[in-house]
Amino acid sequence: MLRVCFGEAVRQGLLTINPAVRVKLLKSTAESKRRLFTLAEIKRILKAREHDQEWRGLILCGLYLGQRLGDLAELTWRAVDFETGEIAFTARKTGRRIVLRLVQPLVENFSALPSSDNPNAYIFPNSARHKRTASLSNHFREILGEAGLVEPREYKTTKKGRAHAREARHRSTVCDTVQ
Repeated sequence: MLRVCFGEAVRQGLLTINPAVRVKLLKSTAESKRRLFTLAEIKRILKAREHDQEWRGLILCGLYLGQRLGDLAELTWRAVDFETGEIAFTARKTGRRIVLRLVQPLVENFSALPSSDNPNAYIFPNSARHKRTASLSNHFREILGEAGLVEPREYKTTKKGRAHAREARHRSTVCDTVQ
C-alpha cells in the first residue's frame, strides 16, 4: 500500500523517488476461506425469495454477471441493451467499464420487472435506495439465513467497535456449477 501511495506522490511531483520501491512485496500465506455457492444452495436462495422479484433479480444478476451487490443495485435501464444482448456499466470500486453478455434467464427476469420510460431509472429501485452496500449485504445475509445456509445473526454488541475488521464471508455469490 505504501508503494502505491509513494508512487502517486512521485507522479504528482511531491517526491523525487519512491522510498518503498526497493521493499520486497509481502505475500499472503493465509488461504481464503470463501467458496462458491453450489447449484443446490443457489436454488435454496432463490426459493427463499420466490415472491420478491427485486431480490430474485439481484441474486440472478450476481449469479450470471458475477458483480458486486452494490454495483448491481445501482444498475439503470440504460445499462441494458436487449438488441445487442449486453449489459454495460462502470464498476464503482475499480472505475472500470464492464460490458457483459445477457444470458436468457436475465433477459426473462428483466422483461418481467416493471420498467420505466426513464432510462436512468433503477432496475432495482428498492435496493438502490440503500446508499450503503453494508445494508444490502446485511439483507443478503438474512436471505441466506432464510435459506438455511447461515445461522441467524444475533444482534448483540461485540464491544469491538468500528476499529475491528469484520469476519469474511465463507461463500461467494457466484455459483460453481451453472446448468
